[in-house]
Amino acid sequence: MEEVVLNGLLTSDGFFTKAYSHIDNNLFSNPENSAIFDTLKDFVDEYQNKPSPRDIGLAIKESNKLNNKSKLSIIEHYKQVVKEHKIDDLDFLLDKTENWIKKVRLIDSVVKSSTMIKNGEPFDPIIGMIEDSLKVSFETSIGLDYNNSIDERLLYYKSTETYTPTGLPSLDKALGGGIRPASLWLIIAPTGMGKCHDYNNYIDIFISDTELDNLRNKCLDFESLPYTKTLNKVKIKIGDYFKYKDLDGIDKINEFQTQNKDTFVDTPTGLAPIVSMVKKEKNRIIEIVTENNLKVKVAENHLFPQEDGTEKYAIDSDYLITRDGVKKIISKKFIKEDYVYDISIPSPHIYYCNEGILHHNTAFKVFITSSLLLKKENVLFITLEMPEKEVTKRIDANLLGVTIKELTSLEDSVLNSKWNNIKDCLGKLVVKEYGAGSFNTLQLKTLLDELKSKKGFIPDAIVVDYLGLMVSHRATKASNSYDMLGKVAEDLHAIAKTTYDSKGNKGIKMITSGQGNRSSIGQVDAGTEAISESLKIAMTADVTIFLNGTDQMREDKQQIFKIIKNRYTGDLKSLLIGVDFSRMDYKDLADNVPQQEISSIDDIGITSDNGLNTDLDFDNFNF
Repeated sequence: MEEVVLNGLLTSDGFFTKAYSHIDNNLFSNPENSAIFDTLKDFVDEYQNKPSPRDIGLAIKESNKLNNKSKLSIIEHYKQVVKEHKIDDLDFLLDKTENWIKKVRLIDSVVKSSTMIKNGEPFDPIIGMIEDSLKVSFETSIGLDYNNSIDERLLYYKSTETYTPTGLPSLDKALGGGIRPASLWLIIAPTGMGKCHDYNNYIDIFISDTELDNLRNKCLDFESLPYTKTLNKVKIKIGDYFKYKDLDGIDKINEFQTQNKDTFVDTPTGLAPIVSMVKKEKNRIIEIVTENNLKVKVAENHLFPQEDGTEKYAIDSDYLITRDGVKKIISKKFIKEDYVYDISIPSPHIYYCNEGILHHNTAFKVFITSSLLLKKENVLFITLEMPEKEVTKRIDANLLGVTIKELTSLEDSVLNSKWNNIKDCLGKLVVKEYGAGSFNTLQLKTLLDELKSKKGFIPDAIVVDYLGLMVSHRATKASNSYDMLGKVAEDLHAIAKTTYDSKGNKGIKMITSGQGNRSSIGQVDAGTEAISESLKIAMTADVTIFLNGTDQMREDKQQIFKIIKNRYTGDLKSLLIGVDFSRMDYKDLADNVPQQEISSIDDIGITSDNGLNTDLDFDNFNF
């Protein structure tokens, strides 16, 4: 095969153009072939042109790098290469050469990786090296010929097949039709929160050995704290933990963000890292007691999750969800006005405190997934937090037109009937769960290959929940979170551009999300400045949408979609959208609000208490 490749480089302009840049000296095991390629490369480097067979023959004869004995054997071998190893079918030659390069590089990578494994080196660089060895691809297209492609361009401009509607007409209009292939969508929402704890609420934290040592050294009464050695679990007052972090101010709001994810809390789906904590202004604090005598002190406007997937303020709640199930509240009383503390964790933003009381946005990604499925598109949903069946529960609620609570209460026959009515109208969906901080794009590519070979499944869109919990195989130990997440976004974008969809077209849709920082909570106009993880992810994305809203808007089932980046049309605006979290549904409010496309905050009718003076009824609509 080495001789065939050399012959193609010397005798075929088409082969040389497509293959030369992929070939190097390390691919040749025969010393004479290696010497011929080195001579060819020296000629190209010096003259910036493809040589003829006569040029290379003369260059070998006059070479100062070869002794006379070597020249004789190389010249004889060169004559055979030119005369006896020609293949006229260019496509066949390119295909065979591509496979040859992959095989040689893969063997080399396997040999090198065995040494790296013996030396105890990390696995990610090894996987990356093997993955890179298989990346050879001879591009058959050499660009779009502008002067001779007017019909092709006009067909693209006017074709509705180049995008998929989201199901929200106002958003589709702003984006020129909907979601387009070969693009990366980034959905940003404020960090979820607990939301307002009293200083004395207890929380179980699971911490790293380093954080444990720090806590032991800085917390004077550490020995008195309940501690489970096998889990590095410490039971501590929320206020005390905040003090330990040296952020206890009296006249200002303080916040810390954990960069190394060294502190975790318990959630219904396993441990989740604390993203940040903040000490807030004074609030009215109430004490709540449940029927099984669990007690918790929170601000009146603290949000508790409900069985149907919605949330209620503490002052309005009739029950709490605990580790032991739903428990009725038997008493609520005002006890004081004092500073309160917020704890933020990634989606689903709910966790246990005070011996097992559950405390409060995957919704829009679920909605988009459902919309794509209803357009007969195949979707791969990567979840890095929720279990796979928790994701499908939310998708079922949307597609079947029921609340999350009704999925557990309605008869199976009713739900089966609803499913049978829609199942033939849907594309294929695969949901795959990975652990937070353990998933990178190399694994995503491997998964795509396995799904194709084992199930015949090829996605038209990939939804990742969410980007901030991925890692990059290209990141080094010196990389900070800004650089690492930027690399993740670039890699996702590259997959969107280079992966073929189920119809054989190059380019798929990639939808993921990030978090807003604390300044975005309760705001209606948060934008690029409020992205908490890395501005580089927004710079990489083709479309970035910030989901804004106040507490009153949540009660009114509304959100503001602020488009802060739009490579499709450049149309940047804010849209008032209806949302029903119990059904994971979103609704365009064109019929409810005359000024549906908001050009400024004043257009949405903000009242003095940061609410929206709009009365919406979601009881009578379904998707």
